[in-house]
Amino acid sequence: MLYRFGQFQFDARTRLLYRADERIPLTPKAADLLLVLLQHERQLLGKEELIRLVWPDTFVEDGNLSKHIFFLRKTLEENGESAELIETVPKRGYRFIGPVEHTSGGKVAEVSIEEGTREHVVIEETDDAPPPVRPARRPVLVLACLALVLAGGVAWAIWARSLAGPELRSLLVLPFANPGQHAGNEYLSDGLAEELIAAFSSIKELRVIPRTTAFQFKGKSGDLASIGHRLGVEAVLDGSVQSDGGRLRIRLALTRVRDGKTLWSHSYDRTAQDVFETENEVADSVVRALFPNNRRSVDMAPPTGTRNVEAHNLYLKGNFLRQKFFDSSLVDALALFQKAAQLDPSYAQAWAAQAFCYLEIGHGYQRFPRDVFPMAVQAAQRALHLNPRLALAHVSLGYLNLEFIRDRVAAKRELETAISLDPNDGESHHWMSHYWISLGRFREADTEASRGVECDPLNFSIGAHLAFTKYEEGRFAEAIDAAAATLQLDPLHGPTNWYQMRSYEESGELLAAIGVRRHMGWINPSAEELEAGLRESGAPGFWRVSKESILARRRAHPVRPTEIAWIYAHLGDRERALEWLERAVEERDGWAIYMKVEPPFAAFRSDPRFQRIAATAGLE
Repeated sequence: MLYRFGQFQFDARTRLLYRADERIPLTPKAADLLLVLLQHERQLLGKEELIRLVWPDTFVEDGNLSKHIFFLRKTLEENGESAELIETVPKRGYRFIGPVEHTSGGKVAEVSIEEGTREHVVIEETDDAPPPVRPARRPVLVLACLALVLAGGVAWAIWARSLAGPELRSLLVLPFANPGQHAGNEYLSDGLAEELIAAFSSIKELRVIPRTTAFQFKGKSGDLASIGHRLGVEAVLDGSVQSDGGRLRIRLALTRVRDGKTLWSHSYDRTAQDVFETENEVADSVVRALFPNNRRSVDMAPPTGTRNVEAHNLYLKGNFLRQKFFDSSLVDALALFQKAAQLDPSYAQAWAAQAFCYLEIGHGYQRFPRDVFPMAVQAAQRALHLNPRLALAHVSLGYLNLEFIRDRVAAKRELETAISLDPNDGESHHWMSHYWISLGRFREADTEASRGVECDPLNFSIGAHLAFTKYEEGRFAEAIDAAAATLQLDPLHGPTNWYQMRSYEESGELLAAIGVRRHMGWINPSAEELEAGLRESGAPGFWRVSKESILARRRAHPVRPTEIAWIYAHLGDRERALEWLERAVEERDGWAIYMKVEPPFAAFRSDPRFQRIAATAGLE
């Protein structure tokens, strides 16, 4: 379905927005929100209903919805004074009021034909055990089975001939579709794709696009060749996963990018208990299609680390929540990983995921790091005892050695091990870049950060890290530009906006910094409060408002001591700044490892007290 309104066109299938022939970038959730508003044209949708439709099974605050509405209006060039497309009904909700034309053709016509052809190929080879059917349909079933057997033979012949072709050494696994659109099953379709990505990533001969970049294409049907060319891969695996009444129906196809040829396809109809065998079969078949002439040299880790179906489901649900990166989602995910490990204490992946959750909870100051980091260390060590090849556990232990244990040698060793296990994992390079930043070695940090982006180009957190490296080096204009590049892809990405705001603050562009805060809807302090302080007494007024707000927050919730030290440094209060740096070291605040390069502390670096604090943090 194509929606036309004003000068815009929105393709419901691909979630793409155009102005004439120009594509206008939208974040995935902004596209979902626009589609819901268009589908309910001129209907008033309450905030709770919109949140339920756009963020099913996820806790989202009203502020998140407001930010996405603001972004949509900005994208659709609404001035906010006289809404012509999206109307706000105070205290009730929103509705799309612009005139809309609906057409079934348009920009997706060619893609639809191509996809329809490819889907036909997918179903030509089927599993040997079709689901039971009612007796009344047996004549039809017999004919269907004969057709499928014949078609399966043809598909097998096509696949067999492809084995003689050259090896393919780069792969994109797209997130699998959830045909029933049942939100409760989304964790399964996402989880199976993610586990296959992890399995294929352990093959040293194969470059696999990491999960974060691959999942940017979730819910977007499109030309596989275009997606493959964009990411520089030779093959794409895609399909669907459906769970229904204890049955697991999986349809997959492996497509060669250069000519769109289907190298392998299969349909599985199994019980949910057969998920492990099915994953292994899929992985083995795909590897045979990718490496037809070099089978013996391929060494691949198994897709899953347990044989307990319930534990596996809990792990997949936990991973689904963990990827959302909401504070509450991390806590909920951790509980699911803990239950999975209780059901199967030898489930290494569940232990590694626990370690990462503890690390993120402490690093993000949801809880005091010194309270949760010891549990992160124990979980990571348990995971590596069970499976030394888990890159995620090595990354977690590496960063814990840097932030908590303060053993730089061990930190570097663990991060290097993670990179050797999965050289294409952008996160490993990302965290290695943090290691080099803490040493003030920015050339090495830039190299690792750039390598991380090269491996995982649509991982916005790694893109944000490019801005962070420039910020820490004091190259604020370059940091602002680097942040702007990532914000073109996701204008509401929190870390990127944060680093851009900090860069504006350090360069003295306080009005621009306030603009970022207003754009994101951040409060405590609000943009209005900071503007009032700036009008009253300039920069000191800005930082005074910041100080009062953060100290009030600290009395109610954990807040980074380093963030408080930054503010006192800007107020010229060296004594209080150093006092809060001492607390940062005591609490194992992760940002303390950067104190020797942090721009706000440049004036303190020759102070003997500052040097003692840095030595205590292992920064000699």
